[in-house]
Amino acid sequence: MQGSARLALGLALAARVASAAPPEGPLELRTPGTVRDLFLDVVLWDAREIPAPRLTVAWSLANDWSTPTTLARGGRTVLVELDEQADALSIAFRTPWSAVAGQGSWARRVATGVEFRATAHWGGYTDGAVEAWHGLGNYTDFSRNLYPRDQVHVAFAELGSAPLVEVARPVLSAGDVVVRNQLLLWEGGEPLAEGQAARAGVSLRLDFNVPVGRLADLGGSQGLDVGLGVSASAEATSWLVVHLLGAAAYWSGFPGSFPLEPARWHGSLDLSLAFLVGGVAILLEDRFATQAFQCGWALADAGRGGTVQSSAFYALFRPQNQVALGVRAGPVAFWIMEDFTLGANPGNGTGDWYYDTNAPDVALGLSLAWPP
Repeated sequence: MQGSARLALGLALAARVASAAPPEGPLELRTPGTVRDLFLDVVLWDAREIPAPRLTVAWSLANDWSTPTTLARGGRTVLVELDEQADALSIAFRTPWSAVAGQGSWARRVATGVEFRATAHWGGYTDGAVEAWHGLGNYTDFSRNLYPRDQVHVAFAELGSAPLVEVARPVLSAGDVVVRNQLLLWEGGEPLAEGQAARAGVSLRLDFNVPVGRLADLGGSQGLDVGLGVSASAEATSWLVVHLLGAAAYWSGFPGSFPLEPARWHGSLDLSLAFLVGGVAILLEDRFATQAFQCGWALADAGRGGTVQSSAFYALFRPQNQVALGVRAGPVAFWIMEDFTLGANPGNGTGDWYYDTNAPDVALGLSLAWPP
């Protein structure tokens, strides 16, 4: 009963704090999409003290695309298809340990969050809109027009063997349970906004997944992943808050002896700029992630009408950069994310200095947090 009373007190305090605090935290986005959703991502939190419990419910949409791609290495050949719309509903609860253990100096520095995500993998309704956007800007269409719209075709299969994954009809998957932990290492400076204990902070992050999602339904890789990171947050001015995160994760890989394996070690860098305008925050974020799969494979066939740009090759073997723009007002946040990575892209004319992995081509989302 004592623990329940402390939790209720923490929630009441959170409501009072949230009413005065500006919405300056990051969007807390992972890299969405077919490939990355199978594994753990360490997402960016505000690195300063987390004052009270918070519940967040979020919906996100990701449109992935590739032509059917055949890869070869060492006499083995693998087919990869990444064509779907994934609509995910997630629930995340985060609390400082002080909400249960009391306001001790150590408890207020530690926070833990638990997340669960359910995803509908289907053909969706966004292929036409994506193609229209490509046409409007005269962008590369990645051979989308040669294949039927709004269908789901996701596969990881070694030719001549039973497929590891083959999804050709809508499926609903339960994802892994993700546990996120943050330890406040340092805080300092007089805050510029109400509701904050300090102007700046540095924290250590430790995240891991509980592998309950089924690979056959694209719910997870069925392996245990662990991530470690260091984050920093600071109020640069009264209207700009900056958040940074550098993280490394270990991905345990697919079950069995499938030849195409994810990279065991994975790195990511996150930057979030929160521009405060009255009670609204406009957020510009960038998320860079190293390649998802082990290199050494050659592109044997990019599919009908396809090229290396339209294939799954970049999604699997090249680093990926996602740029997100969001707005938060009170408890509600909306964001849209585009795939844009600096790097060589031979044969793409004026765009040969950047590339898109199309994993996802575009993503967007809406979240509701209580307290805000």
